[in-house]
Amino acid sequence: MDDLGIGIDIGASKIVVAVCREHKAEVILNSEGSRSTKFCVAFNNKERLFSDAAEGQFSVNPENTIYGRDVKKIIGLQKIALVIDETSVKVIEEENILKFSVQYKNDNCNFSPEAVLLMALNNVKSDIETVLRQKITKAVITVPSTFNSAQRFAVKNAVLAAGIEVESILNDSTASAITYMIERHASDDKNILIFDMGATSTDVAVVKLSGNSVEVKACDGNLDLGGENFVILLLEHFIREFECEKCVRISDNKQLIARLTVACEKIMKMLTSKEEVKYIIDNFYYGEPYEMKINRQSFVNLCSDLYKNIGEIVNGVVAKTKIDEIIFVGNGCQIPSVKIEISKLFVGDVRIMTNEDEFVAKGAAYYAARNFTKASEKLQNLQVKQISMNEFTSYIGKVQSSTKIEKGKILPTEIEAILTFYEGPHHLKPLESSNAILKTAINSDSLVKITCSTGENSLSLVDHQNFDEKLVNQMRENEEILEKKEQEYKKKVNLTFELEKICLEYKRRIKKADGTDIKLSEADKKEMLYEIYDTLDWINECKSPTIDQLTDKIETLKKLCDEKINLILIDEKKTLLKNLTIAYRQKFETNSLLDESDITKIQSSSQEILDWLEKGLDIKIDELNEKINIFKADREHFDEKLKFLENLEQGNVLLKQKNFKEASSVFCHILNNFSMKTKLSI
Repeated sequence: MDDLGIGIDIGASKIVVAVCREHKAEVILNSEGSRSTKFCVAFNNKERLFSDAAEGQFSVNPENTIYGRDVKKIIGLQKIALVIDETSVKVIEEENILKFSVQYKNDNCNFSPEAVLLMALNNVKSDIETVLRQKITKAVITVPSTFNSAQRFAVKNAVLAAGIEVESILNDSTASAITYMIERHASDDKNILIFDMGATSTDVAVVKLSGNSVEVKACDGNLDLGGENFVILLLEHFIREFECEKCVRISDNKQLIARLTVACEKIMKMLTSKEEVKYIIDNFYYGEPYEMKINRQSFVNLCSDLYKNIGEIVNGVVAKTKIDEIIFVGNGCQIPSVKIEISKLFVGDVRIMTNEDEFVAKGAAYYAARNFTKASEKLQNLQVKQISMNEFTSYIGKVQSSTKIEKGKILPTEIEAILTFYEGPHHLKPLESSNAILKTAINSDSLVKITCSTGENSLSLVDHQNFDEKLVNQMRENEEILEKKEQEYKKKVNLTFELEKICLEYKRRIKKADGTDIKLSEADKKEMLYEIYDTLDWINECKSPTIDQLTDKIETLKKLCDEKINLILIDEKKTLLKNLTIAYRQKFETNSLLDESDITKIQSSSQEILDWLEKGLDIKIDELNEKINIFKADREHFDEKLKFLENLEQGNVLLKQKNFKEASSVFCHILNNFSMKTKLSI
């Protein structure tokens, strides 16, 4: 991995992986040839599904389908501090940890968001390693800038559990700015606005580019404002419309809501290129279709509050800074009027770049490759300055003071405070040696570490800058157990298909036996067909066969059918080989062109085959096939040799007749049409 810089953009709707070789970053295609992998994991009574396969069954299994947006909503949180919409998977609190509750293999299973992220990353990692033909051992990952230290720590643990060392954690907007600086920026100073709207969050940053420096001047965002919010408003609109039109209530029907959600996502995409959209869901309610209509202006009016919130975030970040260019990143920016509404906030000549969806992953890859010896000078001299997103204050019990890190501090940063502890609720009497130093540090990845020390003693209160070894190992063990079970399931599926295929193949061969190829007795055919139909019935009736049962069935069926078919085939092949051998000997042993040694060899090999056929009481089909192949090779050799000698004799006759033109033609034919082995042997 020393020659590859890997960047992973963990989005709410998809995961994008980029690789930087020397000085150029490019997105890696997955096994399906796509430039991104859907962040979606689904569970059923047989297996886990990923990406497109998981998303494809969402409308019929919404309660057991987890999207990346669901993971990013609760990862790193210790209590339900948000409202999960009705179409999302069930979220519970277990041992003060938020988990998804799903039905998997007919059991109730609870998975933490880190565990689900690990599943998705393992799926992506497997694909990418196949494409790159080498292991991924380390990478730079990206997260929303508004992720706090606990959320970043949770993501880091999940990535480590997938066997990937986290070199650095970049904000999405910072990674986009790095890509712009490397690929598009000249050497002049420039202020750019990065507007990154994903499925569930919005990142806005003002970044100053100067030479090879990327400096974040201001940054803000909202983890609850993304493309999904627009879908929800559209969904609520059509639910109200349908319920008013039909005088029924459908908001409690998860499958109908899931189908409506998918339709709303498609409508929103269609509105990017059309002024008015009409979409029909077939068999929506009691077999009746539902026709959905909306125009772009109605959609804009529907989402006016969201545009207002977006404007407030942008204005707060930009303040009085002069913006030279705006870069739109993320699928959310494809929503109608988002770019228009943001552009209205700026006056003057502001250049706009749109749909730079891969900027984030590529920026992370560039950052990962910056220390490579083969990296370009611009990449080696890259300097990145991130800032603290939130005001951070830490308290320890009943203390006189606290530590506070202001928002917008350049990272890494740290602060110390002397704390004085007091005894009693009313008496302000300092304890002897009660002074302690509380140290709060935030590194360049926005991960927090808090230590409290008194003299030589030091206590770590919070440490997000390392990793939770116990949690990581536990996640790995759990994932290995799941993978082992699924490998067993896949093996059973493959064995079931193989058994069914074998049954159908033998059935075809028995029916073919009614012709002239294989002559089975009626008793043998009846016995074989009985075993085949009995096995096919067993496949249909046995819902959960074991691997041993399937293996035994295959071996039993093969043993019965192969024995009976091979007996017939052996007799036929023995007769074939005997007839070929006799004809072969008769053709060559009387030929005057072959020398005595060749004739002796032909007679000897022919007699050896005939003796073997005469004495062989337990000849196997494979042995017969091998003998036939050897025989054919010998015959081809002598056939070619005989033709060579016949042509040579013809050429000599023509020479004697002084027909030099015809003789020359014959000799040229000999040189061009016979193998070197034949020519050298004569």
